Amino acid sequence: MKEYHFEYCDYVLVWKVIMLCILTFILAFVCPLWLMATLSDTQIYGVIAVAFLSPFVVFFIFKRKMGKMGAAYLSANSLEVILNKESKKIEFKDLLSYKVDEGYKGINLKIKMTDKNVIRIIVYTDYCKIADFRVFCNDLKLTIEQFKNG
Repeated sequence: MKEYHFEYCDYVLVWKVIMLCILTFILAFVCPLWLMATLSDTQIYGVIAVAFLSPFVVFFIFKRKMGKMGAAYLSANSLEVILNKESKKIEFKDLLSYKVDEGYKGINLKIKMTDKNVIRIIVYTDYCKIADFRVFCNDLKLTIEQFKNG
C-alpha cells in the first residue's frame, strides 16, 4: 500500500467565498445609495471605490483557507481517500469510471462508483501545490489500468 499526501481545494468553500464577494459588493454599493443626495462627489467616488475593492479584500482574506490537506492510500485493488477528516474506501471492482483532467489551472479527479457515489477532488494552482497530487493521479491511473488488465 502506497501513501500519498496532497493539497486540494475545498470547492464548497470556494463557492461560498465567491457568493460572499458578490454579497459584499452589493451591500457596499447599495447601502450608501440612500445617502447619495447628501454625499459630495469625492464621497461618492469613495463609496464606489469601497464597493469595488471590498470583494477583493474578502477574497484575499479567505484565499489561504481554500487549500486543505488530504491523503490517499493506494493498493493493487483499492483506494482509500481521506478528505475533510472523512475516509472513503473505493474498491476497484466497484469502480464505474474515473477521469483525470489536467488543465492550465489545475487537476480535476472525478471517480464514479457503481453505487452512484462520486468523489471529486480539485486542485487549483492558485490555491494549492499541484506536484504531489499529479504524482498521485499518475500512480492511480497506472494502478487502475493494471487492475483492469490483470
